[in-house]
Amino acid sequence: MSEDAGAPAARYTLALSKGGALLAETRILLNAWQPGESSVDLGARVLRDDLLGRATARRALDIVRAFTLRFLQPSDVPARHLRRLLSPTAPRQMFSDLVLFYIARQDDLLRDFVIHGYWPAARDGALTIRNEDVHCLIAEAHRDGRIRSPWSPELRRDLAGRLLVVLTTFGLMEEDRRGRRHLLPYTPADGTILYLAYLLHDQGVSDGSLAEHPDWVLFGLEPPDVWNRLEALVSAGWLIVQRAGQVVRVNWTHKSVEEMLDVLAGR
Repeated sequence: MSEDAGAPAARYTLALSKGGALLAETRILLNAWQPGESSVDLGARVLRDDLLGRATARRALDIVRAFTLRFLQPSDVPARHLRRLLSPTAPRQMFSDLVLFYIARQDDLLRDFVIHGYWPAARDGALTIRNEDVHCLIAEAHRDGRIRSPWSPELRRDLAGRLLVVLTTFGLMEEDRRGRRHLLPYTPADGTILYLAYLLHDQGVSDGSLAEHPDWVLFGLEPPDVWNRLEALVSAGWLIVQRAGQVVRVNWTHKSVEEMLDVLAGR
């Protein structure tokens, strides 16, 4: 997305107000989606075959639009990869981790709060995160241009609550009986680490730069953490990591992300 000179790179939208985590719905749509199918055709089929059950027509089409934005644009690679994880033998947390990853790629508000709100709070030993913590980020975004058209106080409250619900759905938090949201000791699945490493490799990121890529930050990982996680997977045969000072070489056991996913999913 192009930005005016001097404007912040991120731009906050209302996408979460019509989307949310949609984990169950994502599984349904991935099963139904046909590669090359347009969003319009998918939406028509979802309505015709009542794939989303009790959802109203308007809600169903909102879900299809969210699915399209997250997994089919600018290419359908995310959808093709996630479909491989629908197998009952695939790691379930890995699927939810990667849905979070791809939502955050399309939603700057979610990504920024995870990176600048959730992880600092987790590292500081905070027990809870409040709606007010999200409000602070939204207020900053109003001041610096990340939000182009002002949001009403009601809309700010709604988006803050929805964002925390999303984090709860993906296992970063839990809600108690009084409605307070507590931080959980979340860590990405081993399969998630493998996927991101193979994905970055396929995208041309060098072995030496692999752990420096900003995508790891969403999962709370600094470069030493990335190498520790990858080296812990060497014994299982997924890859070989050789490090000597600043020199790094990775031998990739599988030829592509797709091949690695198929093996991991037990295909």
